[in-house]
Amino acid sequence: MAKAPQLRKHTKRGWPVYELDGKRLPSVSQVLNCARKGPGLEWWFSKVVAEEAVDSLDDIRKHLETEGREETVKWLAGARNRHSSEAADEGTDIHAMIAAGDASDPRSAAALRFLSDRGYKVAGTEVQGANVRDGYAGTIDMVAEDPDGNLVVIDWKADTSGDPTKRPALYPEHAEQVAAYCEFDIVNAPFARQWRKKRSPRPVVVSLRCDGTYQAGTVDLDHSDALDGFRSCLYRWRATEAPDCDRKARTHGLYTELQEEPAPGAFSPKPKTGKGAKGGRVLRPKSGAGNVVPLAPAKPQRADYSGGSLCNYPIRRPNGTVIKLCENPVSAEDDLCHHHRDAA
Repeated sequence: MAKAPQLRKHTKRGWPVYELDGKRLPSVSQVLNCARKGPGLEWWFSKVVAEEAVDSLDDIRKHLETEGREETVKWLAGARNRHSSEAADEGTDIHAMIAAGDASDPRSAAALRFLSDRGYKVAGTEVQGANVRDGYAGTIDMVAEDPDGNLVVIDWKADTSGDPTKRPALYPEHAEQVAAYCEFDIVNAPFARQWRKKRSPRPVVVSLRCDGTYQAGTVDLDHSDALDGFRSCLYRWRATEAPDCDRKARTHGLYTELQEEPAPGAFSPKPKTGKGAKGGRVLRPKSGAGNVVPLAPAKPQRADYSGGSLCNYPIRRPNGTVIKLCENPVSAEDDLCHHHRDAA
């Protein structure tokens, strides 16, 4: 009997890492982060930085006086990461309260009321799973069972603004996230056999608000549109963020010709030769990266030094090819060094 794949989760530098039989897999959140998670989070990022600027005018002045403009800009730009980390920690606390049935927070109370309103029974929380075919993994906030015995995948979105007047909305990327969870082939949970047998859990996203209310969005059971959106992010992650991705080779594969004009007054690079190069400088991508057109052969140029302080006599091979220009120092009265004066 074939051994079932083993999914393992651990933390590296504060980030969750998933491994399936020793092979590292990206998480669903990691894949969506690669695509910036769409306009919803982009707006949130911009808003966080703007609020930080407005609410911290005194701190900004102090930063400018003590750290300078560049460091102050970096500090402001990092506001979104600081707030993201704080929001993630607060969201984790809310999830723990929901799992424990603690209704002391308005948001956890809203979640418990949602489960009661729908008649859902909790089957598992923080459920780890993986999609073997597409190669990704993740952790589901909660898996519940509806009155008909069907499994429901629930993703909580807790409002961390602390403002009860705000009513955050659900975004398309939320549907993509929960749809990806529903495509897990394996889950580390007691109901794993039921999951494999039914293979059609219902994906639901629930926004938990600070005023104690909730907004629940059920994704279409087919959820093909949401899956297409997630898979497009997955393909982009593989091309740009995967650990074995070679950005340089990918660049050479996308551009059929790369030719860089040297800066004014600079030496042209030494010619590199190779099979089929015909004396030209060739960019050699790794296998599968596409064709690259050889660049034009570099011509040796005489350096433009004021005062003529270097010899610059062309040093040649026996066949007459210029190797480099002599860099021996010369006096103000001479044009060439003593090694090349007679040769000239």
